[in-house]
Amino acid sequence: MFMNNPTYHDVANFTYLPCPISLNKHAFNSTIQNAKKPDISLKPPRKSYFDNLFYHKFNARKCLKAFHKYSKQYAHLKTPKEV
Repeated sequence: MFMNNPTYHDVANFTYLPCPISLNKHAFNSTIQNAKKPDISLKPPRKSYFDNLFYHKFNARKCLKAFHKYSKQYAHLKTPKEV
């Protein structure tokens, strides 16, 4: 639908464009953001990273043990495989 009212033609057409400029309220001018990824080779891994690794390892082992116990408990209910 086209608008015939000439006052609407002065309104700018705004479309969303991702822009790397951020406006800082404490500065008078805008700053351009530099998207720098931290270099992980310079820092040693955090302790929580190792803790999570061990947690997932032990949790997986615990789940597998519980699954084997469950499958042994209900092994007699399994139907024989069809050949």
